[in-house]
Amino acid sequence: IIFGVVTGVRALFSSDTSTVRLHASTESNIQAMGENVLYYDDMTLYCVAPNGKSRWHFTLGAGADYRVGGGGVIAWAGQQVYVLNKNGVCTFNDRMTSDVLFGAIGQSYIAVALKGASDTESTLVVMDHNGVQAEQLTLSDLYVMDAGFFSTNDSLMWVLSLDVAGNAPITNLATYEPGRMSTGALELSDQVVYRVYSHNNNLMLVDTSTITC
Repeated sequence: IIFGVVTGVRALFSSDTSTVRLHASTESNIQAMGENVLYYDDMTLYCVAPNGKSRWHFTLGAGADYRVGGGGVIAWAGQQVYVLNKNGVCTFNDRMTSDVLFGAIGQSYIAVALKGASDTESTLVVMDHNGVQAEQLTLSDLYVMDAGFFSTNDSLMWVLSLDVAGNAPITNLATYEPGRMSTGALELSDQVVYRVYSHNNNLMLVDTSTITC
């Protein structure tokens, strides 16, 4: 899918030479899910088919965000979390104990990062798609940046955080098997990792040595 901007947002699908206009602004959160496109218009999450027709929509309310993964969609607004399958059916929703920083979804689990008393205090709750808790991690003295799932059936989880207590930030990447054990940890003191990709059961890191305050 190729996105272009022509007085709005349009999607050009390879199976057709025509363009389809999305009712979204260039600043909207737009993500692909298979052949479909999702966007959030500050109130409702829409799933649009390649022909431009709406497949489904789900009302999240104002101030929400979402993320697409192998298992569908996880969305959040304030303390509320929603899990939607690829057909837009909500399989789980609940009010968490504090504001949600971000969420991640895999084929088997979801991860929800909850705001703590400070920027370097947070809790990561791991559940299945029906809300049954498998893991709860308390991250202290770390600025949690992101999390996700990888490996066969997304059975493993990675957590990216930043240790900013010293003179220079240290990137921490930890991996877990939810509900069982920590499977690995990596510290990088000379580079700040800001994005993680998974491919063929491997994790690939994107880093930088330049920090702008």
